Amino acid sequence: MKKIKHFLIKYKFFIRLTITVLFAATIPIIIFNRNMMNHTYRDTVIKNNNYYAGITANMRLYSSEQMALMRNTSIKLGYEKRIVRQTVEAHNYNYILAIKELENYRRFIPSSAEMFLYFKNADYVLSSKAKYGKNFLISYLAGGDDYLKNRINGLFTDNISINMVSNFETASAVNARLLISMPVNEEIIAVFSVTRDSLGQFFLGALNDEQKTGLMIYNGDGELILSNAEFVGSIHNDPEFTPFLLEYGLNRKDFIIDGTAFSFYKNAGGGMIYVLAIKHEHLLQTINSLYTYTDRITVITIMLLTLLLLTTIYMNYRPLLKLSKRFIRPDGTPRGELDILEYTIQQFKQENESMNEQLSGYGRILMDFIFHNLVYGLAPPVDKFLEFEAFGRMESYFIIVTRGIKFTVSESETTAKEISDERGIFIYITGVFHEHYIFVLCGLNTGSYEERSRTARYIFETFSDKTDSVLTIGVGKAVSILPEIKNSYFGALTAVESCSGGLAMIEDMVNKKPSPDNKKNELAASFIKYVDEHFTDPNISLNRISDEFKISIYVISRLFKESAGVGYKEYITGKRIDFSKRLLLTTDKNINDIARLSGFTDVANFNKLFKSICGVTPSAFRLK
Repeated sequence: MKKIKHFLIKYKFFIRLTITVLFAATIPIIIFNRNMMNHTYRDTVIKNNNYYAGITANMRLYSSEQMALMRNTSIKLGYEKRIVRQTVEAHNYNYILAIKELENYRRFIPSSAEMFLYFKNADYVLSSKAKYGKNFLISYLAGGDDYLKNRINGLFTDNISINMVSNFETASAVNARLLISMPVNEEIIAVFSVTRDSLGQFFLGALNDEQKTGLMIYNGDGELILSNAEFVGSIHNDPEFTPFLLEYGLNRKDFIIDGTAFSFYKNAGGGMIYVLAIKHEHLLQTINSLYTYTDRITVITIMLLTLLLLTTIYMNYRPLLKLSKRFIRPDGTPRGELDILEYTIQQFKQENESMNEQLSGYGRILMDFIFHNLVYGLAPPVDKFLEFEAFGRMESYFIIVTRGIKFTVSESETTAKEISDERGIFIYITGVFHEHYIFVLCGLNTGSYEERSRTARYIFETFSDKTDSVLTIGVGKAVSILPEIKNSYFGALTAVESCSGGLAMIEDMVNKKPSPDNKKNELAASFIKYVDEHFTDPNISLNRISDEFKISIYVISRLFKESAGVGYKEYITGKRIDFSKRLLLTTDKNINDIARLSGFTDVANFNKLFKSICGVTPSAFRLK
C-alpha cells in the first residue's frame, strides 16, 4: 500500500493531467459519434425503404422474366413437336409419356406450379401431373363459381391471344391460383398455373403467415391477380388503398391491417402493379428502440464527462500553466516533447494510408460483385451500383475475354488506368470467373463498330506487350445499357473459345461458314450450357450429360476440357464455389443452406473445397 501511495503522490500531476486530456478528447468524440449515429439512423431508414423498393422492382422484373419463359416454352412446344395429338391418342401409354414430357417443359418455369396442354375440340386436358376430363378440370378450377367457370372455359378456346384468369379476389391465398393461357399453334393451347406457394418459393423463399410479409400483383384496373398473403382481403377494405394503388408517383404508404402497421411498396410496369407489404416491426421497431436508448445514454455520458472535465481543469489550472511554459525554450524553439508529438502525427499518417489501402480493396471487391451480377443477368443493389459513377457516363459497353495472360491486382489496376488515360474510355479488368480467363469491361462514348474494333486492337497490343504466351482476345457486341451486358459476355466467350490466337470480334465469328471444328465447339458449348443451367443440382454427372445428349462420357469429357480449358469436375466445382460466394455476400443464409443451394451434398466437403480454392473458410469470406 505504501508503494501505491508514494506512486500516487509522486505522479499526481501526471495522473490528473492524463485524466483531463482524456476527458477533453472523449467529449468531442462522443458528440461526433452521436451525430454519426443520428446520420446512420436516418440513412438506415432510407436504405431500408430503398431495399424494399428494390425488392418490389425485382418482383416486377422476375414476373416479366417468368412470362417470357412461358411464351418461349409455348413456342418451343410448337416447333419441337414432342407432344403430338395423333401420337398421344394412339395408345394409353402415350398419355403417360406426354405427361412426363410436359413436366420436363414445366420444370424450366420456376413460378409455374402446374402446366396444362389442350388440343382443340378434345374432351380431355393433359397436365404435367395427370390427364383430366376437360369439364371436370374446369369445374374443379372454378370451385363452383359459374362466372369463373365461363372465364376458365374461355382460356381453352382462345388460341390467338394471351389470357389470364385469377380467383385471388374471392378465394383464400392458400387455395387460389392464377391461370395464364398461351397459344402454341392453331390446334394447341398451353395453360400455366401459378399459386401462392410457387410465387413465394422461387422469389423470396417460403414466407409463413407469422411473418406477415405480402407479395401482391394487380392488373391496371386494380384487380388482384396474384398474392402470397392471407391478409390481402383486409387491406382492400381500406378506402385509401385503391387510390394508393392507382395513383402515379406514390410508391410507398403505411396502412394498418388488423391492428398491425405495415409499409406498402409499389412498382408499376407492363400493365401490372406489383406491391410488397412489410410489417413495421421488421423495419423500424428494433432500430427505433436501439436509437432512443443509445441517444439517452450518450447525452447523460456527455453531461457527466463535461462536469468531470471542468473539475479536473480547475484542479490542474496552475500545474498546466507551469507545464506549458516548459514546452517552450527561452529562445522560442520547441523542446523534445514536440518532437515526440511530431512522431505521433507521422504515425497517424501511416495508419491513414493503411486505411486507404483497405478501402481500395473494399472498392475492388464491390466492383467484382457488381460485375459478377451483371454478366449473370442479375440486378445489383441500387445503392452499390451508384457508387461507381463512371457506369452512367458511357454511350455503349462491351466485354472482352482474354486467354494467355494473368494480372495481379496492382497490375490490373495499373494497366486499366494506362488504357483509360490513353483512349479516354472506362475500363475495368477482373479475373473472378476462371483462372485461365481475364475479363475486361469497357465503356465507350460511341457505339460504333469501328471505335470498338480500334479499342479492342489497342487492348490486344497493350496486353501482348505484357506476356510471352500466345494471347487470344474475344470481343462481344456492344450494348447500350449495363443490364444487357451479359449478351456481350456470352458473345465474347464464344469468340475467344472459337479462336486459337489473336483478336476475334463476335461479328466476324457469326459470319463464318460452319466447319467440323465449329460443330465440335457448338457441341462443347451445349455441354457447358447444360452444366451452367444445372450445376446446383447435386445429382448432375457425366453419366447424366451422356444420357441427355446421347454421347459417350469419353467424348463429352474430352470436348469439355478442350473448350472450357479445365476438366468437368474442376469446372462444376468452380461454378458452385462462385455461386456460393454470391450467396455469402448477398444473403444471410447459414453455411449448410448455402452448401445445399450451391449443389454440395456434404458440408464438410464444401468447407474443404472452398478453403482450398479461396484460401479462407466460407465464414471468414463472409466477414471480409
